[in-house]
Formats: sequence, C-alpha cells, structure tokens
Amino acid sequence: MKKLLCLMACVCGLMSAYAQKTAAEKACVAEVRKMYQEAKAMMAENDKHEEMQNDMVVTVSSMEPAVGRQVVNYHYYFNIDFSEEVNQYVSKPYFVTKKFNVTVRNYYLEYLYDPDSVTLRFVFAKWQDYSGETVEERYYFDKDGRMVWYQVKNTDEVQSADDLKHQSDRILNGFFSLKG
Repeated sequence: MKKLLCLMACVCGLMSAYAQKTAAEKACVAEVRKMYQEAKAMMAENDKHEEMQNDMVVTVSSMEPAVGRQVVNYHYYFNIDFSEEVNQYVSKPYFVTKKFNVTVRNYYLEYLYDPDSVTLRFVFAKWQDYSGETVEERYYFDKDGRMVWYQVKNTDEVQSADDLKHQSDRILNGFFSLKG
C-alpha cells in the first residue's frame, strides 16, 4: 500500500511539473502570436507610406546544378532606432520573409524577431511535398531564443532549433551586410 501511495505521489508530482511547463509554453506561444499580429499591423502601416517605407526587398537569382534556375526573394521589414552605444541610427529587423523554388516546388518562410533585441521568436514554413500535400511548420521561441513549442502539419520531419537559428543568422547577416 505504501508503495502504491508513493508511486501515485510521484506520478502526481510529474503531472504537476508537466502542467506548469505546458502553462509556460502556452504563455510563450500567446506572447509570440501577439507579437506576430503587431508585426503584421506594422507591415500594413509601412506599406501605406510609399515615401517612408522601412523595408527592403532583395532578389537573388542563380543557376544551380541539378536544380536549374533558382530565385530567392527576401523581404526585410525593420525599425530604425537611435543607438546610444554606437551613437547612430541602426536598423533592427522585426520580420523577414523568404520565397524560393527548388525545381518546380515553391517554398515560403517567415521569421519573426523581437523588435528590441532582434532575437528569433517564430518561424513559419510552407511548401508542397512530392505527393502534392501542403506542409506547414510553426516553431515558437522564448525570449532567450530557446524553442518551446512546434507544430508540424502533413509531415513527420521536424527541423532542429539549431538549424532554424542558423538559417535565421544567415538571413540577418545578409541584411546587415546589405545595409552597410
């Protein structure tokens, strides 16, 4: 009887610890979704002002072996803030889209960044697999850049947080090198 009570107490303890983690994950996802809606509103407002837009489009076209012509379109949305550290205005991307093709398949990705710290908070990816099914992936990150939750539809493959951060870093490095 004591063993059963001990086992039940351990199970209850593990369940409560799991519930707390789930609550933290839910709070992080809710925060990221709010940031996403705010970013979309800022992008819509940005698009209204042709003379003062804070965005940049970069198109890279190349001929790839075994793939053919490949076109990659990056669309950077950013804020311009004055930095006391460097005593000048700096660009801080808050949303980046990437569209590209591999043979006849088109891919679309979105990267949401914290507008203050430029920390990756969300990645959305969408494409069609070889069977024609649309695959969607959503990855949520906390304020420290740790992946806390993901959702994948129509595939068993899941990208690692390190791979997503590496891709994001490459995109941001491209942005900052273009801004000069």
